[in-house]
This record gives sequence, structure tokens and C-alpha cells, in this order.
Amino acid sequence: MDGEEHIRRWQAAGFIDEATAARLLAHEGGTPAEPATAASERPGALEALLYLGLAAAAAGIIVLVAMQWSELRPWSRMAVAGIPCVLALMAGGAMLRSDEGGIRRAGTVAWFVAAALTAVTLAIGAEEYGPGFEDAEAWVLLGVAGGTVAMAAVLWLLSPTHPQVLAMGGSLLFMGTAVGNWPDEYSTGLFGFTVMLFGAAGVALAEAGWLAPRISARFVFAMLAVLGPFIFGMASDAAPVQLVIVAVGAVLAGLSVWRAVFVYMGVGVGAIFVGLVAFFFRQFAPELGAPVALILTGALLIAVVLVLAQARRVMRARRRAA
Repeated sequence: MDGEEHIRRWQAAGFIDEATAARLLAHEGGTPAEPATAASERPGALEALLYLGLAAAAAGIIVLVAMQWSELRPWSRMAVAGIPCVLALMAGGAMLRSDEGGIRRAGTVAWFVAAALTAVTLAIGAEEYGPGFEDAEAWVLLGVAGGTVAMAAVLWLLSPTHPQVLAMGGSLLFMGTAVGNWPDEYSTGLFGFTVMLFGAAGVALAEAGWLAPRISARFVFAMLAVLGPFIFGMASDAAPVQLVIVAVGAVLAGLSVWRAVFVYMGVGVGAIFVGLVAFFFRQFAPELGAPVALILTGALLIAVVLVLAQARRVMRARRRAA
């Protein structure tokens, strides 16, 4: 395997960005490196027009549906979302083959839209053609969520980019909602716990190098990891359950120091702050009053800023030492 192939694999895995890869390739080839902000990589008018076209088409579909929905037949309701989904998939695939960086980025956005439209199409199909008995509702929702996750995963495998990582995170959040709906009575605790597990699994895969780009994977799945305990903590009156988000935030902060990744520190400390503020207000505000809870919140905010500043200094020192 030659050096160029190694560099391309590192870039695909998210270890280096496009600018770094270009400089390494130029060094290996003995030619001057192109500037990090090459013209083909800068957002330009063509890319802006592509995004404008996507936005205009989406707005037109929404308006059309709002005006004509009650008059549409079941198959046409499904086609309202299904046809744009197929078109977004085709357009995204075509744009991803372009040599222009801006057009490729627009292609990833088109595939992100296609993943969202997949969920809408499947949901409409389940509503119009799904089983009529009530007991099947939970299973149908699980099927819709599973189909959405599968589409997002396939698109990520074909194009491991930031919008596809975001689509995977959104689809897994949808799956968490479906799992929470599975019991006879909707369970917020099960919803939050499932989302937390998805987030933890995504963080583990990102750190193992199996989920790329790492930048977006770390952020998206760290957010899921803290969103889950926030959801089930707000639904519970038990103090230990309310503090799970604080524990998860502490784990992320420790992981940040270990891996020298600031995004985990930001998400982790933010989770600790939100979790403790919610805990203070729910546990102490009725007895001590809101002013005392606000004082504690202010002190906690100052502590958060100091911790983040110190963490940044430590991680910069570790990077320089490496």
C-alpha cells in the first residue's frame, strides 16, 4: 500500500481533514501544497444556488401538502414524500461524483434530506396502509424507525460525511422514541435510556476509529449520550436518577482529558451544568427558594468556565508534547 492510499484512508477515517491530506500528498509528491482554502473547497455561488434550490423545493412541497392533503388519495400522499426522496437520492449520488468540493457538499446535504424523507414516506405508508388494529401501532412505529436507521446507515457507508453522521444520530433518536412507545403505556424512561445507550455506543465506535468523520461523530453521539439521561431524569422524582446526567458528563470530561478531545469536555461539562441546575431547582427551590437556587447556579457557571479554561490549557499542552 503506497503513501497516497494511506493518506486517503486516514482522511476517510476522520483522522485528518482535507487540507492536511492535501499538504501530505503534496509533500509525498514533491510539489508545493495547495492553500488550505483552495478555490474548489470554498463555499461559492454555485453551492449556494444548490442549497437555495433544495430549500425552494422543500418549501413548495410543504405548501402543496398543506393545501391539498385532505383531497389526496393514500397512494398520492405517500408519493408526495416518496418521489422527492428518490429524487434527492439520485441528485445526491450524482453530485457526490463531482470534482467540485461545493457540489459534493451539496450532495451530502441532499442525502441528509433523503434520509429525513425516508422517515416521512415510511410513516405515511404505515398510516395509510398499515394494520388497522391498535396493538400493532408500536410495532409499526418500530418498523418505520428501523427503516429510517437502515437508510441513514447505508448512506453513511456510501458517503461517511458530517450530514450523514447527523442523519444517523437523528434516526437513532427516532428509534429511541419508537422503543419508548413499545410498552402499553409510553415510557419516557425507556426512551431516554435507549438514547443514552445509542450515544455511548456511537462514542465508543468513534474512538475505535470505526465511525467517521470523527469530529461530527464525537459531537453527535456525545450529545445523544447526555440527552438520554436528561430525558429520563426530568421524568423522574428520584434524586439518583436525576443525577445520572451528571455522571455521564463526568465520564465524558474524563474521556476528553484521556483522548485530548475538547468536544467531550464541552459536552460533558455542559451536561454537568444542566444536570446540577435542574437538580438544584427540583430538589432545593421548594424549600430554600428560587434565589438560593440561582446563587448556586451562578457559582456553578463560574466553576464550569474555570474548568473549561483549565481543560483547554491541559489539552493544548498535551498536543504540543505529542
